Amino acid sequence: MRRLSFLDDMPNTALTSTVSSAAHPLFDITIRAAILPQTASEWLTEKKRTCFAANNSSLQVAIEAGLRPAIDYILLHEATHVVDAKLKLTPAYYAAGQLLDSATAKSFTAGVWQKSDRSCPRFTAYPANAYSISPRG
Repeated sequence: MRRLSFLDDMPNTALTSTVSSAAHPLFDITIRAAILPQTASEWLTEKKRTCFAANNSSLQVAIEAGLRPAIDYILLHEATHVVDAKLKLTPAYYAAGQLLDSATAKSFTAGVWQKSDRSCPRFTAYPANAYSISPRG
């Protein structure tokens, strides 16, 4: 870990970046500063509401995850990206939509992802997986 930063007005919650020029892998984690005062419930509700249209819909979504600070979950999530990159658990890809290098896949991920945003056909039979991952979600 090289740096932990907080940034105003990020469009996403957080981003973990690899510093490739270092002799050993180093990572920078940047977190949207607005989440610092939020609880996990507030943050998750805000995040999941972006998946639904607000145009006069009678549907609402709210997540109840307790009063624990959102930052706890965000740091845990971003730390898993660091562990993943260090241990090379998932295949690397370099452009959105590019086919993943299945030669680098380990048993943990082999046959799961077809592209960086689309699961393999055997998983699309399940309704929850029959869509592409949205950058908004």
